[in-house]
Amino acid sequence: MKPYILLPTLLVLMVSYLYSEPLKILPLGNSITQGDSKHNTYRRPLYHKLHNAGYDFDFIGSMNRNLGGKMPPNPDFDLDHEGHYGWKIDAIMYRSDGQATLPDWLKLYTPDMAFVHLGTNDTKQSLESSIDELSDVVDTLRADNPNVVIFLAQLIPLNTSTAAVIDQLNALIPNIKTEMSTEQSPIIIVDQNTGFIVTEDTYDNVHPSESGEEKMAEKWFQSFNGYYGPKLIFPNGGESLKAGAVDTIRWSSKCKMDSVVLEYNVGTGWQLIVGPILNTDSYPWEVPDLAAENVVLRIRSVDSSVFDSTNAGLSIIKGTSVKNASLQPFSFSVEGFGMIYDGQTDYTSVVSIFTVTGKPIITLSIGQGNVVWDRKDEKGHLVQNGIYLFHVSGENTSFVKKFSIAD
Repeated sequence: MKPYILLPTLLVLMVSYLYSEPLKILPLGNSITQGDSKHNTYRRPLYHKLHNAGYDFDFIGSMNRNLGGKMPPNPDFDLDHEGHYGWKIDAIMYRSDGQATLPDWLKLYTPDMAFVHLGTNDTKQSLESSIDELSDVVDTLRADNPNVVIFLAQLIPLNTSTAAVIDQLNALIPNIKTEMSTEQSPIIIVDQNTGFIVTEDTYDNVHPSESGEEKMAEKWFQSFNGYYGPKLIFPNGGESLKAGAVDTIRWSSKCKMDSVVLEYNVGTGWQLIVGPILNTDSYPWEVPDLAAENVVLRIRSVDSSVFDSTNAGLSIIKGTSVKNASLQPFSFSVEGFGMIYDGQTDYTSVVSIFTVTGKPIITLSIGQGNVVWDRKDEKGHLVQNGIYLFHVSGENTSFVKKFSIAD
């Protein structure tokens, strides 16, 4: 378990995470996952992307060396993995030579999620067999953890005589998601094929070079973010917030991320709300004292590699409650009169006119700086001379004044 240093003032904020375990990630595959003494594989750049984004995770596997028991050239990452050089899918699942297979390895650990890139060595068998065996991998992972999340790759391309088979297999892999993905244990298809250029991104027409490793890592990383990254709950677009009020920004996280940053944009660039702060899934935001439409909020990781924005713009409504009001002019014709008041209008403020006995005559909405009454009641009848009351009401505002009508 990772050590924690607790500050008394942060204890309440951190208590929900004290006993959280890192997300256990299983890199599962063949030589493209294992690598050799000259190549790190995608695991190294992926590790650093996840680490820099602030995720709390742990690579797992029965192995921690590359081909031949060699260390990778840059061993500055979590080396655990389940990549087996030259193995086909059926070898990963079931062998008759006594070597351990996936059911055996799963006795050593239980993954919360798996990155699966398998099938490159299976191009000389039927496509149906490969799909069936990949389905068995899914079943086996679920037997160990019914809630496991599986990121299943469409394979990187090859420049060999069997390259076309990879394309055919990739076309069928999404069917596994269609048939087997569940809410409890989702299967997420990761297109590792598109944008991967064999002549540039491999060193031998099969295995990724450094640029290929980076491309694979980025594909895994973006798919991971799409599922595990923080998601805004409120506000999430379409809401109207009052300037100066305090609204609680809420979000959800499926994987612990140590710190997040909150920002808003009124069309002039991103402005900081707060951050970095501990990822507690909520923050009380004092809405800026301004009026704006199409405001966008976002939550992001400290390194800006992970973020989620509101699905649509929201509005900030600025106004102050009416503090005083008077009629002008005090003598007027039957065409009507205006009411002026101090300050801008509160968006909920109204003026109601009554007789001195309290009988309602009409209710008017306050406009920007004045409200005009045409001296008619709700039914359109002209109001007679006499003494009347007007009631101004709004948020934190309510007062009554008298006025007279005399032709």
